[in-house]
Amino acid sequence: MSFTKIACIGNRNIPEEYKPILKNIGSYLIKKGFIIASGNATGSDEWFCKGGNEINPTNINLYLPNKEYNIHLIHPDNNIINIKEDFLSLTEIDSVLEKVHPKWNELRENIKNIHRRNYSIIKNSKYVVCYMDETSEFGGTILGAKIAKTLDIPVINIKDIKNPLELIEKRII
Repeated sequence: MSFTKIACIGNRNIPEEYKPILKNIGSYLIKKGFIIASGNATGSDEWFCKGGNEINPTNINLYLPNKEYNIHLIHPDNNIINIKEDFLSLTEIDSVLEKVHPKWNELRENIKNIHRRNYSIIKNSKYVVCYMDETSEFGGTILGAKIAKTLDIPVINIKDIKNPLELIEKRII
């Protein structure tokens, strides 16, 4: 088994028909021996993790902005990573985020921490797999894709992909 980290992120508001697709992707990645890294947000993160939790919840790393964040979505065997303790270097993280967010210096600290969490999720991942509706220039998923690009990590957006599992198998496995 590889135990390589795959970042699974995406929009909070997802169409109903994508929920089982995201769940299947989460299950598939865990079955193939990957670690899912996610932010535990409702929507995409939630559905990727639901699938993974059915197979092996110990292979899910949840990066939380605080220890109470969406606690109802956490499986007891998930690995919880408190981002405030896990930040590698705020200087390193913020230097990347300043490049991808045009108003970085104007953000409140709690919003910065959400984006820092996204950086931690994506850093050292083999791929980013996401459901991303590109209607917002500054949404967390859009910025996550920009972070991945800055770090030379490929992004697979499954929105509007006919057979996302097939694509993931070709690209990742």
